[in-house]
Amino acid sequence: MMPSPVITNGAPSASLPPLLCDSSKEDKADEDHWANFEQFCSCTSLHGWKYLSRKVNMTLRLGWVAVVLASMGVASFFLGYSLNDFLSSTVQTTQDTSR
Repeated sequence: MMPSPVITNGAPSASLPPLLCDSSKEDKADEDHWANFEQFCSCTSLHGWKYLSRKVNMTLRLGWVAVVLASMGVASFFLGYSLNDFLSSTVQTTQDTSR
């Protein structure tokens, strides 16, 4: 079990590292959607998303946009295919009465 952090004067002790993705920050009314997207991309564990928010080479960024959109398209296709297969299948029960 991890020890709880020591709180002094309402603030954590200086020995603790700062949180990079602090979800306890209060949302500001003037924060725009791009800043939220930037934070999501930098905090998510989904592969490739962190390259969409950083200021990297435009060619690399467009490549990662294509990869992310293609992966979401393939996932949507397989989800739709599986859902259609599930909804169109029927359950058939037979009983052997020869005994």
